[in-house]
Amino acid sequence: MPEDLLILAADLRRRGEAFALATVVRCERPTSAKPGAKALIRPDGSMTGWVGGACAEPVVAREALAALRDGRPRLVVLVGEGGRNPARTEGIVHLPMTCHSGGTLEIYVEPFLPKAQLVLVGHGPVIETLASLAGIAGFVLSVGMAVDANILIFERTKEELRSGKSLVSAVEAGFNRAWNSIFDSNMSSIITAGILFYFGSATIRGFALVLIIGVLVSMFTAVTLSRQMLRVLVHQPWARKARYYGVAEDEFLIAPPTARTRRQREASADV
Repeated sequence: MPEDLLILAADLRRRGEAFALATVVRCERPTSAKPGAKALIRPDGSMTGWVGGACAEPVVAREALAALRDGRPRLVVLVGEGGRNPARTEGIVHLPMTCHSGGTLEIYVEPFLPKAQLVLVGHGPVIETLASLAGIAGFVLSVGMAVDANILIFERTKEELRSGKSLVSAVEAGFNRAWNSIFDSNMSSIITAGILFYFGSATIRGFALVLIIGVLVSMFTAVTLSRQMLRVLVHQPWARKARYYGVAEDEFLIAPPTARTRRQREASADV
């Protein structure tokens, strides 16, 4: 049982949830709980574990909720009928047993509160902006990755144009060559964001979720919407200019040479 409680406590700490841990440190017979017995109390008052029967459980739950409110640990001493009431000491809460019992229990109650990443007090444009920074950061990063994917596509397209391919063929080849690099970089970002979402606090999870959605959307738009738009643009007369694609005029080929054009060039060369 103590091992299960410690595992539960570690899981709650990881998720950033508050709880209090009560541990029996000393007892005088007759008592049902023994030294080392533990119980975990959540903010809703629910208790997991055992630190005593009906005599001790309500008192421990009440003191645990008080500890969660003020953030201070305490040693709770429950003195039964005929029990020895220890001397008054700072930090010790002396309480009588709520039922007929001759035993005495000393229970240490320790609150575990999530650490605040950022505390914002007040209301206004600055506070609202600060509260949304995590989501904004994830959005900005995903936009940057979308821009990077398009830059990679256009660089591959320029390389294909310089190699002598026509405009239409260069665009298709540019997308095909860039896809592997785009997929690898975006999947690495998604895996990293997934780890942050699983292990991070609420603020980190918000950042990771926005980043995952943004990366998926940017990857989809880079290889589908951008491709369809370019397929339409390359057939427009006004878009068939070398300067739009970052290459020189002698490197720019609108359409592949036909067989007749090649024969004419060969005949001109013979003359």
